Amino acid sequence: MSLYSKRGVSAQKEEVHQATKMLDKGLYPKAFCKIYPDVLCGNDKWVNDACGWCRYKSILAYLY
Repeated sequence: MSLYSKRGVSAQKEEVHQATKMLDKGLYPKAFCKIYPDVLCGNDKWVNDACGWCRYKSILAYLY
């Protein structure tokens, strides 16, 4: 058993996958974060994300 697993950390995150398997996966189930339709403005060309990292990357791209 590795030191990593002895500390109770799982690289595969089985518990997380088990706990979230019945939740809606959004528009792109294999995306890094949940992407869902734009429900605030109702624009079918826009999406929202549930991940601050995605917004951060978008801001950097805009600034660049």
